Amino acid sequence: MAFVDHLRSFADRIREMVKSSSSSPPESELERGTVALDRDGEGKEILVMSVRDERADEFVIPSTSETVANYNQEYPPTDRVIEVRFAESLDAYLSEWTVAEVLEADADGTLNAGDPYYYPESRLEPTDMTDS
Repeated sequence: MAFVDHLRSFADRIREMVKSSSSSPPESELERGTVALDRDGEGKEILVMSVRDERADEFVIPSTSETVANYNQEYPPTDRVIEVRFAESLDAYLSEWTVAEVLEADADGTLNAGDPYYYPESRLEPTDMTDS
């Protein structure tokens, strides 16, 4: 009987491991087009360009050899990576813009507004501002 109980316990642990590894990430308030604030950036407004599938400890920032997690060690390395543009950069490159115009230009490859930045998800705080 002890062997059967041991086997059941083992099977239960395997089920829990499979269940936890296959669960989808929690639903995010951040999505493409969300205006957010950088928690570490003195309230600077940011436009979310994409929510990537990569984790902060997996995504290497282009033109560097560092991951998002390396640059943001105070945030969980398991956070999803969020690609953003700063509103002040958009203001500098574009005379006037709306979220819809920026997203459209990004989608068709004509957005000329500097390089994107990459942040761990929990570093960004969604705002209730809307602009389309």
